[in-house]
Amino acid sequence: MATHNFAYENRLIYVEDEDYESGNVPEHKEYVQGCNRNYPSYYLDEYRASFYTLDKVITSAYYSGGCIVYIQHDSYLNNITFCDGYDEDATDTIMRDFKAYHPDYEKVRELARKIGEDWKNYTAYDALQAYLFALEKPEADKIIDKIKMDYGYRELTKTGSFCNGEALYEQIA
Repeated sequence: MATHNFAYENRLIYVEDEDYESGNVPEHKEYVQGCNRNYPSYYLDEYRASFYTLDKVITSAYYSGGCIVYIQHDSYLNNITFCDGYDEDATDTIMRDFKAYHPDYEKVRELARKIGEDWKNYTAYDALQAYLFALEKPEADKIIDKIKMDYGYRELTKTGSFCNGEALYEQIA
């Protein structure tokens, strides 16, 4: 069905050729810049701006069909100033933006402080990004479940990879 790159590290909702041909796919007009040109991805229009750390996309498979997944992006933190002494401002911005997800104030502030102390060390930056992504992931899973139900798609999991890049998939409940 596809190469090893087809399955992302999260959900894999399979879109068959018949779905594309019959129009049984969510609206997807905007191309994801920087994606692999062999597997073009498009943002799902309805959910384009609903998260800070991830996007829902439809990605074409190598041979046929495609998949609906969510991808992580880190552009949210690029718009926040992390300097020594500004950790409280950065924390307040994050707490305001992620209010619906009830983040832990002390955890966010500690990571923001570490970023400000040593901005060349990406460990704290990556940890904060992973923490914020984990907050949004359950809501993203609900949307993926809704898309799966609304369009009658199947969910697959990758069960094996071959040395030439091919992969085996199996349907899951």
